[in-house]
Amino acid sequence: MSAYPVRSRMPECTRMTLTEIDLLLRGAALAFAVLLAVLMLARTPPPLRWYGLGLALALFAFLTNNGALAAHWPDGVRLALRLIAIPGAYLLWALSRLMFEDRFEPRPWHAAVVAVMLGSACVHSLLQSSNPPAARGVLMLGLVLPTLGFAGHVLWRIVRDRTADLVDRRRAARLVFLAGVALLPIATVAAHIIWGLQTYRVPVGLGQAAGYLIMEAVLVGLLLDGGAPGPRPAGTGGPAHLPQPVVDPDPLEEEAQRVVDGMRHERLYRETGLTIGGLAQRLGIAEYRLRRVINRRLGHRNFNDFLNVWRLREAAERLRDPAQSRLPILTIALDLGYGSIGPFNRAFKASMGITPSEFRRGLPGAGLAEP
Repeated sequence: MSAYPVRSRMPECTRMTLTEIDLLLRGAALAFAVLLAVLMLARTPPPLRWYGLGLALALFAFLTNNGALAAHWPDGVRLALRLIAIPGAYLLWALSRLMFEDRFEPRPWHAAVVAVMLGSACVHSLLQSSNPPAARGVLMLGLVLPTLGFAGHVLWRIVRDRTADLVDRRRAARLVFLAGVALLPIATVAAHIIWGLQTYRVPVGLGQAAGYLIMEAVLVGLLLDGGAPGPRPAGTGGPAHLPQPVVDPDPLEEEAQRVVDGMRHERLYRETGLTIGGLAQRLGIAEYRLRRVINRRLGHRNFNDFLNVWRLREAAERLRDPAQSRLPILTIALDLGYGSIGPFNRAFKASMGITPSEFRRGLPGAGLAEP
């Protein structure tokens, strides 16, 4: 028997280095990126499908261009992968808005912002040899600021609009998306600021790989659970037409009539800052049932859109009323519950296709939705 104490040692074959863990996480994340692309192609309609495929490609490029996988890439390949990965922040922003909003449409300025990000990355890479710190810092801002802007805006809209969202599954998915997806770009940018854009740190790489794996798992989970939440299907209405109410086995007819009476006769929509909780209290209906009534019986997917239908119908009547022709449009907007003229003008033009001033002058509009 040995006089020395026996030490328990982990067999060499079971011990993993940080690099091996990084490779394992990135391999799993790459597999999920491929699965995400397949599910986006099979289970989502355009344009959600195309933004989802673009995001999956950007994730694939990012994962292969960082960590142990990127150790032996030639400079040209690394630059190409980086340029493919950079639009990922915008694609995630656009995808989230398509998933959780009914009226989002891509704009030309979106492409301009992405072009600035790509241009900054290209020039930044070219200046590495000459290494002028000030110029590289400015170019870094051209990449970091839009990324933070897209990520911050996603967080703000997901939280801000959650209460007004009347689609149960989509409202629940907001918190999952917020926790598993939207925070990741901010963490990635913060890591680059702290440790540098070009300097790779194993803990940072592990965190990024794990974070992207979680993000992809959340998106894949949403897709497998009946498809990603998104805007109303094509053909069920737009800004001027509401979708047909979904048949609901719950006996909600009485509550629906109380809602309509409260809007039509008491004009509850005129209250500035009215929330769905406040309306539920005024009508004596539980908030969860009021959500179902407005969504499933009256056919609205967003509480603010529901209020706008009632407010804009009265606005149209008053704007065309000869007796109120000299009444300022701001006064009408404030009477109807709008806090200022800006939200009123935007809501009116989104519904009618023309401004309130043009409507008052007699120009034809697109027509208003029925309450």
